[in-house]
Amino acid sequence: MKGRRLRIVFGKETTYFVNDKEITKEEYEKEFPPKSLEEIGPCDGHRPGIWPMYSEALAVHPDQVDEANERARKCGIGARYQKGTGVCEIDSDGDKVKLVNLEGFVNKQAGYR
Repeated sequence: MKGRRLRIVFGKETTYFVNDKEITKEEYEKEFPPKSLEEIGPCDGHRPGIWPMYSEALAVHPDQVDEANERARKCGIGARYQKGTGVCEIDSDGDKVKLVNLEGFVNKQAGYR
């Protein structure tokens, strides 16, 4: 089923909801079976399977792609900008941290950093 929204409320007892309808733990386990490590994909640190990531927030104007790619390469940052769109493709969390710092941005998704 598409568009299912799962919500788990932790407390004295854990309560499970799908699309705001309460379900039992057994129904939850049947609907959302655990995935194997192969299904999850490669893991970089604490967030599995998101690398490389694509960022529109760190994108450049399409006319600046060559210049931005050269700058990232010279700075040793694993990031590439796509021709035509300027969207930034970042290889790892460490490269994202370096790029955000280089640009002078604030990374509100940095977790514990």
